[in-house]
Amino acid sequence: MVRLGLGLFAIPLSWVDEALWFVELSPLAGAAASSLGTLNLRGEPIPVVDAAAFFHGSAALHGPEDWLVVLTVRGRRVAFVAEALGAVRRLEPNDWQPMDRALVKSPWALGLVAHESDIAVLVDLEALVEGVERQGLLESADATGPGMRP
Repeated sequence: MVRLGLGLFAIPLSWVDEALWFVELSPLAGAAASSLGTLNLRGEPIPVVDAAAFFHGSAALHGPEDWLVVLTVRGRRVAFVAEALGAVRRLEPNDWQPMDRALVKSPWALGLVAHESDIAVLVDLEALVEGVERQGLLESADATGPGMRP
C-alpha cells in the first residue's frame, strides 16, 4: 500500500524493484507537471512521475520525507513518488471488489481493497504506465543529467 496525495493505493509487490528515500532529481526542461525529472539510480537514468499529480491533477512539493518507488512494468523502469509506504499484505481474490466501470472511468483502477479504516484503489500498473507513456512522461528515460553517462 502506498499513499499518493489524498489517496491510498495498492500495487503488486512483485513489480516493485525497490523503494528509497526521495533524492535530488535531474530536472527536465518543459516537462509536464507530473514529470519530476530523472533519477540517477546507480548510473541508470529512471524517469520519475509525481503519481499524485498524475492521479489527482495537482502537483505537490516533495522532499526527504517522501519515497521513490521504482517499478519495472513491461520491461520499462519508472519511479513514482509516494508520500508514505504502508502495509505489505497478500491479497486473495475475495479481498478486493472490481471497479464499477459505469462510475469510475480510470483504466488503471482495477478495484477497491478494504485496509484498516481506509479503502485503497487496486492499481493496474500496465494500464498506468501506458497512460504515463501516452502523456510522454517516460521520454526522459534517455535523458542524461548530473552524474549520468550519455
